[in-house]
Amino acid sequence: MVRAYSIGKDSLVGKTIIVTGGNFGLGRSAVESFAVAGAKVIIASRSLERATAAKDEIMAIVSHTNGNGTVEVMTVDISNMESVKEFASAFLARDEKLDILVNNAGLVSKTNTKTSEGFELHFALAQGHFLLTLLLLPALKKAPNARVVTISSVGHENATGIPYEKLFGDKVPKTQSTTEAFGSYCVSKLANIYYSRWIGQQIKGSGITTYALHPGAVATGIWKEVPSVLRWMIKLFMLTEEQGARTILYCAVDEKAGKETGLYYEDCSIKATSALGSDDTKAVELVETSGKWLNIDVKSYF
Repeated sequence: MVRAYSIGKDSLVGKTIIVTGGNFGLGRSAVESFAVAGAKVIIASRSLERATAAKDEIMAIVSHTNGNGTVEVMTVDISNMESVKEFASAFLARDEKLDILVNNAGLVSKTNTKTSEGFELHFALAQGHFLLTLLLLPALKKAPNARVVTISSVGHENATGIPYEKLFGDKVPKTQSTTEAFGSYCVSKLANIYYSRWIGQQIKGSGITTYALHPGAVATGIWKEVPSVLRWMIKLFMLTEEQGARTILYCAVDEKAGKETGLYYEDCSIKATSALGSDDTKAVELVETSGKWLNIDVKSYF
């Protein structure tokens, strides 16, 4: 049974929230809930057209419920580090506080799996969210009790480590088999847990809290490259997007969750990660490697 969780109307008035990949799937469901609850929500998406369409649909729902929330769109490709930097600069230039950052954008892809910057695509999304969080810390620090919610997956349990040689450089494949793509996805979700917990440890006591979560097995567009027959079977056993978004909402606004940081969640409650997922030494190794690849001093952000 999926635990129910909802946000009260007007309970988020005055809050500013960014949701990456907020134009479809779990992200869109979360954006709708935040906006109906009165927040100002920014959909951060690669596609201006799709994000604008989602914004219009959500605002129609907000209007129908006599809500006070607003939705706007900003473009960013989370898998491209330069795009992430440009997005963060544009938001920081607004000199606004950021109450909640939801690192949601994700995919499972077999094609074009090496980015123009030389990163494995699935990993690039995880690292892009890590970089985005670091860059937006000044805005998060302006908000009382800000939160960073990162979507991971139970799939992280299938990862046997971080294969650095396949994540950046000449050995990154341009295409992957279905099995390879799923393996890359699992590695990226392990990376999400590492990044989230490491940042949570660095800022503990600052008022900013971090969360990684498994939303459940959800039938979203993330599975669009899976063969159609399998997609049909998957949907029979998966949660709806609304059900899957509940743990996102819980981590983003729940009072009890606000007293916790750096942990992993499933079904609106704390969940143990795999043994590898709780290895702080491996997390530090990943963070330091990303710092070298991104040419940044990760400690300087805190």
